[in-house]
Amino acid sequence: MAERLGRALQKLPLQFESGRDLKRQSGMVVFFYAWGELHYIHITKMNWNQIKTANDFDRLLSMSENSTVLIFKHSTRCSVSRFALKEFEQNWKALDEQIVVPFFLDLLEHRNFSDEIAARYNIKHESPQVLLIKNGVCFYSKTNEEIVHANIMSAAGRII
Repeated sequence: MAERLGRALQKLPLQFESGRDLKRQSGMVVFFYAWGELHYIHITKMNWNQIKTANDFDRLLSMSENSTVLIFKHSTRCSVSRFALKEFEQNWKALDEQIVVPFFLDLLEHRNFSDEIAARYNIKHESPQVLLIKNGVCFYSKTNEEIVHANIMSAAGRII
């Protein structure tokens, strides 16, 4: 087993995920033994930007002028919100950061920003909720079961 692990570790610098070097990606590598062979997968950790202050919200709006910004509005008391967040984070890839800048809004701690977002973009406050903003305009809003990583990234990719 140790010999197989050593061989797998030697393979780590191999090209992985669209030609990017595995060592340059954030996250971790998980090794597992299956079907008589040692395998590994790369798990990417999201780098959420937090919305906690008015300056964070202003920064988000400023960033939307040059990039597509994603806002994930999450309630820590809601099981649907927890499930949607988990699904989104599990499907996140390092390359997604080239498409969107992710922002996280804890609704229980910072409901005032959710109200401001609802008023600014004329959308109903919901939880969980994902918004995509580009050039200060919200062009995508989904809630509950509609929050699907692939659909969100597809919508974001079309607007670049």
